[in-house]
Amino acid sequence: MGVRKIGNLARKMFAALVLRAMARELAEKGIERVYPRDRGVASRLGVEPDSPELAAAERYLVLEDYIRPSYPNHNAFWMRLFGV
Repeated sequence: MGVRKIGNLARKMFAALVLRAMARELAEKGIERVYPRDRGVASRLGVEPDSPELAAAERYLVLEDYIRPSYPNHNAFWMRLFGV
């Protein structure tokens, strides 16, 4: 059971890094939406855009309501603003 907790913690920490990388992409490019598996986001994290880690982080961020798909384009997400 302890291993699973560490795995969950690592997943949450990586998701936080993804969210931070997404925020930097938004700020630097002056755009409104960004895809967690965007090449720029992946590059900041040192992973490939199609990595399973990014896909898992994306699912976590959506489930926890940190990001939401922007319709009709499912390849871009709105980031939720907290503490604003």
